[in-house]
Amino acid sequence: MDTTKVTKNGQVTIPVDFRRMLSIEPGNKVLFFQRENGDVVIENTVAPTRREQPDASAAALADSSATSTATPTGALGDAAKNAAAGAAPPATTGAHGDTRAMHTHVVYCHPSESSLTAKVRDAFLRGLGDAGHTYTISDLYKMGFRADMTEQEYLRDAYYNLAPPLASDVLAEQALINAADALVFIYPVFWTDAPAKLKGWFDRVWRYGFAYGQDDARTAGLAPMRTLKTVLTIAIAGHTAETLEEQGRLQSMVNVMLDDRIHTRAKAKEFILLGGTERSDPELRARMAKRHLETAYRLALGIGAPST
Repeated sequence: MDTTKVTKNGQVTIPVDFRRMLSIEPGNKVLFFQRENGDVVIENTVAPTRREQPDASAAALADSSATSTATPTGALGDAAKNAAAGAAPPATTGAHGDTRAMHTHVVYCHPSESSLTAKVRDAFLRGLGDAGHTYTISDLYKMGFRADMTEQEYLRDAYYNLAPPLASDVLAEQALINAADALVFIYPVFWTDAPAKLKGWFDRVWRYGFAYGQDDARTAGLAPMRTLKTVLTIAIAGHTAETLEEQGRLQSMVNVMLDDRIHTRAKAKEFILLGGTERSDPELRARMAKRHLETAYRLALGIGAPST
């Protein structure tokens, strides 16, 4: 336990061990907030994240922040802390109530296999394997997923119809989602959003009778979307999280992904931004890339772990 003296101006010095733990460097901004249980949390704002529980009150929906090397707070953060200390990941409970490895479906979207985003994907998948979790993956570019809706697909949903039947590629994606405990998105930030192919994935997979209109689907004997245990979004950006936050673009991305696309379709949801990867600053990019790969690995180790 460390103690520090408060000056007459209300200033304190963050103990060195905590600065190292959170990768706080001179010039960083830190965030203080209080959870419903009374715990006071301090986090670095270099790479903000947001965690939500859909049933929580508005006061509990706090925007949290952490650098890519800091141990995140919450369900994912506890397992990441254990992993960093060399401890085994905690047991998790699967979608069917049994204690077993989590089954995760990963939706990956990037056109280049030589990208940092591809390396983040690989680090995340390695973490899943090392933690004993199972996974499936939809690599949207590699599989040539069609992102644009046809007129027939549009008219089906626009008029809330369950016919005609969905295309086979859409049904395949929906089946992978319903077989998973956790759903993870990994993609680069293009113009303050996901790549067009991933946006089109939502247009074609989040369909009437699956992501909404579930009661009509059940009446018709169809299988609507199950409520997922966890949805995790990992977005890789050139700008730093601090820059995107100051410009208001980070919150826009979080709102679209968590509030609109995921909404109440998961019991827990989280947005992780891995920023500072612009090629105009090779030194920063190299430093942040190393941190981001560590973060991706640790996030996978703790996917779906209960908070303590």
